[in-house]
Amino acid sequence: MSLLRSRLPARLRATDGDGDYDNLQITDFSVTPQVNGDTAQLDIDSIVIEGDGYNWPYRSEFSGVCVTTDSGYSSFAGCLDDASWMKELGAGSWRVLAVQEKSGWFVSPMRTVADVAGIAAGNVVRLSQDGKLDRLYQ
Repeated sequence: MSLLRSRLPARLRATDGDGDYDNLQITDFSVTPQVNGDTAQLDIDSIVIEGDGYNWPYRSEFSGVCVTTDSGYSSFAGCLDDASWMKELGAGSWRVLAVQEKSGWFVSPMRTVADVAGIAAGNVVRLSQDGKLDRLYQ
């Protein structure tokens, strides 16, 4: 299934043209959908954004809940669930949600935020009931 592939822009306009990050491109986009009716959880296999920014080469790769960024000047690699409190909130199971409408599949920011909030709240309740809420502050 090629969810969203046909609607993916070839270029991103991240700024108003002031030269900072004008030429970012999505060079790879691959997700694995878990479809349940008219909603799909998208497991991010690979999303790569490349270009130049501030006269430096720029590349970010997203996979699952992890990101690796290299600007030629500095680099970063990490995952949402690297921090113990984020792991406790269930960050490893957070997914982007897409919904099916008449003309195709669309990423739903509101459904995604609601789903992530629901997972996090459920984990807060579980920690509270187990008397382990202090794990979020360690």
